[in-house]
Amino acid sequence: MKEDIAKRWVAALRSDEFQQAFGVLRRVAPAPVRGTPCHCTIGVLVELAIADKAVKPWEELTIDGLIVESSVDGCSTNLPWSVVEWGGLRTSGGLFDWEDLTDEQAGNEWPSVTSMNDDGKLTFGQQADYIERNFVRL
Repeated sequence: MKEDIAKRWVAALRSDEFQQAFGVLRRVAPAPVRGTPCHCTIGVLVELAIADKAVKPWEELTIDGLIVESSVDGCSTNLPWSVVEWGGLRTSGGLFDWEDLTDEQAGNEWPSVTSMNDDGKLTFGQQADYIERNFVRL
């Protein structure tokens, strides 16, 4: 992953700007409630790509022709390839490279950013710490 984007991602995760969601990139409460959007960890990365105008806004962002986010619920837990390329990631699910890890190390590691978020045990701040130490493996 590109170091400058990793640093921005870590800073965004540590900020109070985003609420954590699980199982979707982004979730917005339907009308008439229309609450603050919630994001998974890689959904925050999508927000950074949108802010950079590197990808289309949520309403137009697609994966394999399907809209990534709707007003009711997100429909994907993977990143669009445009975000993968922009961020310099290896995979659309945020898989960590395990090539150089011993079996013992691998047993103590998260397989992906998606799994790290969606098991619900780590806050955005804790995930930011892990990403900061391991972004070169993304």
